[in-house]
Amino acid sequence: MKKYLTNSKGSLLVVTLIVGLIISIMIMTAHQLVINHYKLTQSSINATKAHYMAETGVDTFLYELNEICEEIIYSYLELLKEYKVKYLNAGDVDSMIYNLPQFCELFRSYFNIHKNRIEIKRINPFAEYTKPHHYEVKIENYEPFNNRIEVKVKGQYDRARRFIKIEIELPVDIIDGVDEYNLPKTKIKPFEIIRYYQSFGV
Repeated sequence: MKKYLTNSKGSLLVVTLIVGLIISIMIMTAHQLVINHYKLTQSSINATKAHYMAETGVDTFLYELNEICEEIIYSYLELLKEYKVKYLNAGDVDSMIYNLPQFCELFRSYFNIHKNRIEIKRINPFAEYTKPHHYEVKIENYEPFNNRIEVKVKGQYDRARRFIKIEIELPVDIIDGVDEYNLPKTKIKPFEIIRYYQSFGV
């Protein structure tokens, strides 16, 4: 009888240890699953915020580019107006050659001086974002004679990063018929986004 009780106690102890081990493994597994789920959720939130940062960089870039283009277009139209007035006041219009000021040359000259305005970096611009964040705009390729520019925008929140690439056709002048003086009418085609896509980068 004593031997049976001793064996029962030993078996009960083994069973208790096994059950305790199984429960411990289950608790550790559940804990790890919760941690992994939290990390995955946080990673997704950070990635979304990084994407918002990149889009903010795009908006800032487009605003600055538009400002530069408007300055150039306004200067060109003023120059064109002055040239046309001088041409018409010169006298014998029929014997004179009407040489339009070249918009493309003015644009290239002005844009080369001011293109650093669109290479932008803003660090921690949003007070409601609790972790380090920034966006950065860099010119990847500028082809003045093809009238194109490519930029890459990086958005970063904590360790998450997102990239957006944009290819833009810059403004060009177009002859649009003639005016009341039988001189060419010029209009400016604004810049146009040719390609806009997310990309990978460092």
